[in-house]
Amino acid sequence: MTYLELCKAGNAEPKNWKNWLDETRKDGDKENELLGLLPEEYEDLRNDVRSMEFYVFKRRFTRSIFNLWGGCYVRYLFEYDGHEPHFEVGWIDAVSNSQGFCKIQCDDCYHGNRAVTIRTIDVMEILPHKERPLVYYKTMMCGQCNKCDHSSNDEPKTDCPHYDFMNAILNKQQGDSEFIVLYDRVVGNDVRIGQSCNHDCDSCSHGCDGGQPLS
Repeated sequence: MTYLELCKAGNAEPKNWKNWLDETRKDGDKENELLGLLPEEYEDLRNDVRSMEFYVFKRRFTRSIFNLWGGCYVRYLFEYDGHEPHFEVGWIDAVSNSQGFCKIQCDDCYHGNRAVTIRTIDVMEILPHKERPLVYYKTMMCGQCNKCDHSSNDEPKTDCPHYDFMNAILNKQQGDSEFIVLYDRVVGNDVRIGQSCNHDCDSCSHGCDGGQPLS
């Protein structure tokens, strides 16, 4: 078993990875493989950019992302200043999929920073819409205008030069949210719009009637 697997099984403490590695490795062994890490993950571990706790936490989640692009909204794993590994959200400002790094504009600042540079492999999910869309668009559109708080997702004041635009964004956000709620109801079901149902409809829980989806 790798050390990461031992940690996940509760048979080892993540912080003791160095001692375990010294006792276990033999000539020719690849240290990152013994630990259960990718080469770039092991590099960050050795340089104290990430902890073994970070990777134990990370392996609890499934990741199926192959490429990122500028402007997409993401949920990523982060760790800093002794804080436990946790999720944060933000939008991709710049990305190099070939080099494996991206710069993310954070929704919430910490220590006065609004941007972080992380490995693309630590981005865990691409989200369908922004949780705080006005913060994103204010960053691009508001410039030197100081009629509201640029770091706030509050609704714009009526004298906002982009009042109609900002309200359209909020309306779209509401529509996106309602769509995701409806979509989540059918994820995992066999029935989709325009498809017939082959189940026993006497006790059907698929939201259909006589082979047709209910509106």
